[in-house]
Amino acid sequence: TDTHIEAPGKLLYGKVDTAGHLQDSVREINSMSPQPDLVLVTGDLVENASEASYDHFASLIRPLKAPVYLIPGNHDDPQAMLEMFENTPWFPAVHHTFQYAIEDFSVRILALNSHYQGSELPDYNSHRLHWLETCLEESDRPTLIAIHHPPMRTGIGFIDMVGSQWYAGI
Repeated sequence: TDTHIEAPGKLLYGKVDTAGHLQDSVREINSMSPQPDLVLVTGDLVENASEASYDHFASLIRPLKAPVYLIPGNHDDPQAMLEMFENTPWFPAVHHTFQYAIEDFSVRILALNSHYQGSELPDYNSHRLHWLETCLEESDRPTLIAIHHPPMRTGIGFIDMVGSQWYAGI
């Protein structure tokens, strides 16, 4: 999570080589034996949702041997992700919620979208919640829920500042 990739040659905050860190992570994951069943990147793929940043992110994760799935974070643009990754299996989201289910493994994975357009704060609106409730009712298989923002109090002020309204269905 939180790879915060910038356009090629640009460092995060002028200091952090997020691209180099992601390259190191990809190499480490590819060296694992056995290989993981999948790699799930849970948001803030990029720092600024530009075509150059998403292209750079894609070039960095393309070498992964394991299947890759992406979830938007608050720095991402789900619509741009849908367009940028439409020719890959990485973001098989439904347009109106930008969420999806991965059914190919022993544990079912529901990839949720907590992105709030135009804000760094999280949001989980009634359409997304309805989608989640429907998916959970459809199957009694073990299910892993993946989301960028933690849907609980964390004790970290800037994460908790929005309160519980965004995930409590209020």
